[in-house]
Amino acid sequence: MQIMTGDSDFPNEARMADHEGSLRVSSIGTNFEHYSSGLLASGEVPVRVLERGDIPPALLATNEYMDTGKVLPDGCNPDGFVYGTGAGNVLGTLMLFDDVLPKAILSVDILPDAVLLGRATIALIRASDGYDDFIGKISSPSIFGTAVESVIDEETSEKLKKLFSEVDVGSLSSDVSFAIEHVPDTGVVGRQRGRDVISVFAVIREKWAQIKQLSDEQNIGFGFSDFFEQKVLSYVASLTDFSMRTNIIYTSNLADYLAWKKFKDSLEQLNREGNVFLLASRENDFNLVATQGVSSNPPQGLFLE
Repeated sequence: MQIMTGDSDFPNEARMADHEGSLRVSSIGTNFEHYSSGLLASGEVPVRVLERGDIPPALLATNEYMDTGKVLPDGCNPDGFVYGTGAGNVLGTLMLFDDVLPKAILSVDILPDAVLLGRATIALIRASDGYDDFIGKISSPSIFGTAVESVIDEETSEKLKKLFSEVDVGSLSSDVSFAIEHVPDTGVVGRQRGRDVISVFAVIREKWAQIKQLSDEQNIGFGFSDFFEQKVLSYVASLTDFSMRTNIIYTSNLADYLAWKKFKDSLEQLNREGNVFLLASRENDFNLVATQGVSSNPPQGLFLE
């Protein structure tokens, strides 16, 4: 892989040619993290922090299920970006990219634990020679703790650094251990609390080469922000090639917390027919439903009032 120089729309961005010769852009994830931290530091956006006890955190795990072979509309082949939430099944969206590597995976959350764990996980993937090596590192309390400390030290926003420093690293380590214990022997669907769910660690195993390349390129980013923050949505929509690609917008079950019209209107900047929205709901047992664009009414299979 060769580093190439050239004009760039983003600071500190490098352009890389992959083994097929197509042009790839690096540092999209880290630039996204810096942008979200800058908004927080400047006070341009309101700071709302989700406490860990408010919801069951899905940290490198999920209670969602999707039939990866059937969830996408016929003829739909994602080839662009992923914008999502949390540090769990947003990585599971890799299963929807067959022979194409996403341009970047960008995720936001207002739970500091999720952002911190997401960044530490990607740092450990970059430092690992393979999936087994990664599991050994993330399972080691000392190595995991060092990775978390490095993320905190490197954070430029003092507000976010303070939030990170208040996270219980022991609880994060327990979340990781729980998720690893439920990795299926084969495939990416595991059993958890009596139901089929996507195993995030199994996705990492299945898609190791892809997630390793994205991590090495610094093209996976976890920002601290509300999913519907309009400045962040504008940033994502303005990314090079975003408007010309089929992108995945992973909303998880956020529609459970907003009236459908407000949910749709809040995503207007990303709401175009080519983009695929992945939605879940408590009412459909957290089964992911895909729709190209968000219409005035919830898609079939998403039973919301």
